[in-house]
Amino acid sequence: MKVSLIRLTVMSGERFVSALLASHDFTGVLGSQAPVRPRIEEGIEISRRPFMRDKPFGRSHEVEFYGDDAPFLIRYTGFIRTALANGDAVIVVMTASHRNSLRRKLESEGCDVSDAMERGSYVALEPSDVLSTFLTNGEPDAERFVKAASDFLSTALNAATGKHPRVAVCGECAALLHAEGKAEAAFEMERLWNELASTYNVDSLCGYPIERFRGKEQGPVFQRICAEHSAVYSQ
Repeated sequence: MKVSLIRLTVMSGERFVSALLASHDFTGVLGSQAPVRPRIEEGIEISRRPFMRDKPFGRSHEVEFYGDDAPFLIRYTGFIRTALANGDAVIVVMTASHRNSLRRKLESEGCDVSDAMERGSYVALEPSDVLSTFLTNGEPDAERFVKAASDFLSTALNAATGKHPRVAVCGECAALLHAEGKAEAAFEMERLWNELASTYNVDSLCGYPIERFRGKEQGPVFQRICAEHSAVYSQ
């Protein structure tokens, strides 16, 4: 399937899961999904498989294109709640408004975020602070990125208590770069994360406002971002 067709389907509210995850048994992290039609074309599977681990496997790197905050927060809440229940560590790199809304929703669903933060298994970071450690002259610096991100992941893994320790990462850094008109920097951030995450037990969920991809000129950027993710979702 051409990636341009992925864009059309995602814009209409469907979900794509790559063949990377097709052999795994999933359940429950990502919440409710838009209706989809199961099929396989050129290695890309459109699937309704829920997402939960009953055995360890490598990384997943998924992306949500969202229209408003409510469904976006539902997906992120489910992703984090299940990670914490599994004894995994969580790193949240989101804007202050999203971090606060996410914490309130997690706590309303019974998650003791304060306790997780004290134990180091829930780490909430400001995207601008994280980006300052990744960028040189406004562009991703591969050496700085690898060092800083490795430190974040290693520290979080040490706080995980599950049988097969993992880290669940929710991030908006690349989306903020894209919002600033730095599409190439956003793409490079996703690419660097893919390279680094391949050496860790990490599950990632990125978020981008879908409105920023409506214009025809955004098509190539959208395609490249989708290509760096193992699954693509929209509301």
